[in-house]
Amino acid sequence: MFRDHPSEGVHIHIHKSDKFRTVILQVALIWPGEKRESAVYFLLSSLLSDSCLKYPGKLEVSRRLDELYGASLQIRFRPVGNANRMSFSISACESSCVGEDILPGMFETVSEFLMRPRIENGKFPDSVFAECRKQAELTLMMAYDEPGAKADYLAAEAYGGHLARRNFPSQEELDQITNEDTVRAWEWMMEHARIDINILGNVDEDYVRTLAKKSFPFHERRCECRVEKHSPGSYACMKEVRDIPQTHVVLVYDTGHLGLAGMSPSFVIANGIFGSLPTSMLFQNIREKQGLCYSIDSSFLSMDGILKVTCAISPDHLEALLKSVQDQIDAMKNGAFSEEDVEISKCMYISNLISSYDSPGAVLSEDYRLSVCQYSLPREKLLEEFERVGKEDVVRSFQNVVLRAAAIVGPGGENA
Repeated sequence: MFRDHPSEGVHIHIHKSDKFRTVILQVALIWPGEKRESAVYFLLSSLLSDSCLKYPGKLEVSRRLDELYGASLQIRFRPVGNANRMSFSISACESSCVGEDILPGMFETVSEFLMRPRIENGKFPDSVFAECRKQAELTLMMAYDEPGAKADYLAAEAYGGHLARRNFPSQEELDQITNEDTVRAWEWMMEHARIDINILGNVDEDYVRTLAKKSFPFHERRCECRVEKHSPGSYACMKEVRDIPQTHVVLVYDTGHLGLAGMSPSFVIANGIFGSLPTSMLFQNIREKQGLCYSIDSSFLSMDGILKVTCAISPDHLEALLKSVQDQIDAMKNGAFSEEDVEISKCMYISNLISSYDSPGAVLSEDYRLSVCQYSLPREKLLEEFERVGKEDVVRSFQNVVLRAAAIVGPGGENA
């Protein structure tokens, strides 16, 4: 990995690899954020994706990507932990595969969309703003109409903090955003955010470094953006009664872990035993043996230090399910599982981690994670940590798990 810091707050990371026939360029901007900002950047990402000054319409954008042999361009806003993150990514064939150097075109395209958006006379064209707002409204409608997604939304709101920041904005928040608000948000982001330019592929490092500095002449900036733990003061429950066949439940637990360092690898293995694998306690005991639910699983959100349980059940089984989930939590804390369970979980996660790096996107994600997150281990170190995990480590990693928020959507929610 070649790293360079052309100016304060601007970082270039070049991962030279001949493993893939794809080159990926990603420019990511990250800065400390607040929940009230998420709505405007959610809409801004749509406006930036639509077009730019040089490529002012969908046809021109499509033609430009065709000139780069079917390159794929994605602009995405996604809060991470307690920070906001906007990424501009382009993926294309390696130049040797097409007999033409397309790296300059890739850098030029991302530069145009990032640095010269379609802002005219101080705002985006009214027609583009109206279209992107309408698309955002449709996205919200579809998301909130799906009961599982709505339960997830309510659980995040109940928990609060940066978990709630990752939710889609409400319709009310979206309605309050003006065209001028999005322009100011773009200007602030360009002025203050930390910038990481990541390139993955079989490229010449000096050549790519020169292209990066020429295409992205960012000035110095200071942006300290560290992942922090949010823990609500008390338990909270939100519910929405709907006349639907199933009741959807989301439970959010604090874990005491943050990132992928310290005891976190042990907790990853613990979560495999508890709920994330088909061999897990939640699946085998609650779904298979007791038949209390249609689906159930758990996920560890390492950048938030959160364990989340998601399930869909018959409303008649709500009380029994909640009790049984707590029984499995207690079983994990008391070590009521076998050494074989630990080995199965370790094998599954080690295999998944190894196979994931056959994907260029996963490699690029790790490069970025290591560059911005202080609670992070590289793949080789993470594999070593997984191998060392024993039963006592798993039990110890689960001791601080505590329920902090719940959401219930569907019939039975009134008795939550």
